[in-house]
Amino acid sequence: MRAQQCARLAILCGCACAVAAKSRRTSDVDHSVSIYRLDAVDIDGTPVELEKYAGRVSLFVNIATKDAAAEENLAELNALYNKYHNKGFEVLAFPCNQFGQQEPHTNRWLKQHLRNKNFEFPLFAKSTVVEPECKTKAGCDAKAGVGDSCCNVNNGIWQLLRFMFSDAQIKWNFSMFLVARDGRPVKSYAHTVSPMRIEQDIRRHLGLDRTPAVKSDL
Repeated sequence: MRAQQCARLAILCGCACAVAAKSRRTSDVDHSVSIYRLDAVDIDGTPVELEKYAGRVSLFVNIATKDAAAEENLAELNALYNKYHNKGFEVLAFPCNQFGQQEPHTNRWLKQHLRNKNFEFPLFAKSTVVEPECKTKAGCDAKAGVGDSCCNVNNGIWQLLRFMFSDAQIKWNFSMFLVARDGRPVKSYAHTVSPMRIEQDIRRHLGLDRTPAVKSDL
């Protein structure tokens, strides 16, 4: 799967080069690249084709349970998921320990903890959302890890998101990227933006609201 992922990412990034200039001028970008052509690894260590989410609006977010704003942000993400899931909306959550080491738990612990709190949105394996900084599986769940280093798990997805918004920097936990039904990343939000603040954008891309989008803070 890793070889196929790299090949797909190379193709997608090549396509994105043609519109990179536009992404530097606006935070609400119309790209011709679909992130749904990539694969991911879920919280159980199972490969997932993101194509299963094609036709749905998705919010990609890096989460950390020890972040000071975790409880509020996770609750808001779950509220949005429950409110709009049957209208075609997904929250795709990627635990990450890269910012302040605020996600030290294993995938197994995370799944049980978040499900016990009735957070129902899809969970993915602990992931690298910025460039990898480690070469071992220290602090990761080896059973659910994939490849030589769990630090590289799902990094291709976030590499593409960072590339599409070349002026954006993922600075902390709970950075968010909104993806349209056709897989185009269309909006990025800094960690300082709470999930409920982007509800209008979600509604707009679901076709439920025609009001202008909120400007990205990334």
